[in-house]
Amino acid sequence: MKKIFSLFIIIVFLFSLPISVSADDDSRSDSSDESETKTEIKVKGGERIVKKRTEIKNKVGDLREKSLEEFKERIEDLPEGARLRLKEVAERRTEKLKEFRKIKITDDFKHLKEKHEFKARSLDKIRLDRAKENFLKAKERFEEAKGKHLEARDRFLESKKRKEDCTENCDEERKELILRAKEHLSKSADAILSHLAKVKEKIQDSERFTEEEVERFISALDEKIAEIEEAKEELEAATTGKEVAAASRKINASWKKIKIKVNNLSHRLDASKIGGMILKSKKLESRLENVISKLEEQNVDTSEIQQLIDDFNDKVEEAKKKYKDAHDTLKTETEFSVGKAKGLIEESKDLLKEANDILKDIKDLIKDKDGEEEVEVEDDQENEEEEE
Repeated sequence: MKKIFSLFIIIVFLFSLPISVSADDDSRSDSSDESETKTEIKVKGGERIVKKRTEIKNKVGDLREKSLEEFKERIEDLPEGARLRLKEVAERRTEKLKEFRKIKITDDFKHLKEKHEFKARSLDKIRLDRAKENFLKAKERFEEAKGKHLEARDRFLESKKRKEDCTENCDEERKELILRAKEHLSKSADAILSHLAKVKEKIQDSERFTEEEVERFISALDEKIAEIEEAKEELEAATTGKEVAAASRKINASWKKIKIKVNNLSHRLDASKIGGMILKSKKLESRLENVISKLEEQNVDTSEIQQLIDDFNDKVEEAKKKYKDAHDTLKTETEFSVGKAKGLIEESKDLLKEANDILKDIKDLIKDKDGEEEVEVEDDQENEEEEE
C-alpha cells in the first residue's frame, strides 16, 4: 500500500495545473453537479424558506462560456492540423469528465466523497490523533494478551505431556491438566477480545467508512465480543474435562466466525483506500488531457505523451474493474469470498503501482518537452498511513 502513495504526490501537482483548454472546467463543474439541481429548504421562525441555487448555476455557465471564448481566441492562429488535434483533446477531456462523474455516483464509489478527498468522511485532526493513540494502546494490549496466551499454551502442552506419560495414580496430573486447559483457553479468549478491541479502535475513527458503516460494523463486532465473553464465563465455571471441552468448542467456533468477519472488515478498509485512489486517478485523466492541450498550443509533438496517457488510463481502468469485483465479493462473508476479495485487491494495487510508474514517465517526458512550468514535483507529501 505504501509504495503507491507516491502516485498522489504527482497527482497533487497535476491537480494544481492552470486550466487552459476546455470550456468545461472540472474543478468548477464538479461542484456544480451537486448544486445546480438541488433546492435548499429551511424552516425559520415557523416559515419555510426555499432557496433555489440558480445563481450558482448561472455563474458556472458564464464561466464556461468565457473559457470557451478564450480557448477559441488562443487557437485561432494555429495551423488547421493543430486546431483539429486540440479539438480532439478537448473532446477526450470532456468524455473523461463525464465518465468520472458517472463513476463516482455508482454503488461501488458513492460512499467516497470528493469533498472528503475521496474518503467516506472527514474527521478533525484532534479526533484522528486521539484515535491513533487509542489504536496503539489497543495494539499494545493485544500483544501483551497474545504473549500471555502463548505462555499459557506452553504450560498446557507440558501438562498434557505429563498426563500422557503417566501410567498409574494419575489424578494429580489429570487435575493439573484441567487447570492448565482452562488457563490456556481463558488466555486465548482474552487474546481474541483484545484483538477485537483493536479492530474496533481502527474502525470507529476511520475516514474510510461512513458513519452508518461504522455503526453497523461496531454493532457486529460487539455481538462477537459478547459471544466470546459468554463462552469464557462458561469456561470459568467448568469443573470437569467434559465441560472444559464444551467451552473450548464454543470459543473455537466463535473465533472461526470472528476471523472471517475481521478479515472481511480489513479487506473492506483496503478496498476503500483503493477506491479513493481510483477516483483520484479517474479525475486525473481529464487533467492529463489538459496538459496535452497546453503543449499542443505550443506546437509541441505530444504523440508519445498521449500514448503514455492512454497506457495510464488502461491501467486505472483495469484497477477499477478489480476493485469493483472485490467490492461486490466482500458483500458475502465466507472464507472463500474473503480470500477471493483479498486477491482482487492485491491485483488492483499492483495495477495502480504500474499506473504510478507510467505517470512518472509522463512527468519526465513533459519536462523533456519544455513543460517544466506545467509540472513541478511537490516536496510536501500527503500522509495517508494513519490507518496502516
